[in-house]
Amino acid sequence: AAYFTGFHVLIARWSPPKERSLMAAIIWSGRPFGELISIGSRPSYLLASPGTVVFIGCIGALWVLVWLLYMEERPEVAGRFVSQNERLYILKSQNKSEDNIVSAQPPFPFKAVVSSKPFWAVLLCHVCIESSLTILQYIPYHKTAAQFPGTLGYFR
Repeated sequence: AAYFTGFHVLIARWSPPKERSLMAAIIWSGRPFGELISIGSRPSYLLASPGTVVFIGCIGALWVLVWLLYMEERPEVAGRFVSQNERLYILKSQNKSEDNIVSAQPPFPFKAVVSSKPFWAVLLCHVCIESSLTILQYIPYHKTAAQFPGTLGYFR
């Protein structure tokens, strides 16, 4: 749960408002793409099932290490990998300056979110993507334990 919230906070802090939807689309499309790649290419034929979990866990640990070494929390305090021009561009697009940091958050607009058609479209797409990945994960069960013939498909 913190994963999703944390990425949205980082997107809000690091992206100019006019580029947020593109950055969010790139970031969130990478997750299901990575899941599909890992489902199809996991070395389960070389490793036993626990070996596959350990292999994918090691890749995840490597990613966390890279993340901790290179991630900057805010553009206002970023110094190692962000140029001064890039920092000023991000802050200017968000109507901030290095001296004028807004700390108080406005109240969350629940009514506007619930009545937003784009919100419901994104929610529907997210539910469909997550459902399709769940179905993909159950394919080996249907083939072996349930002995469902894979050539027939799910719809007859």
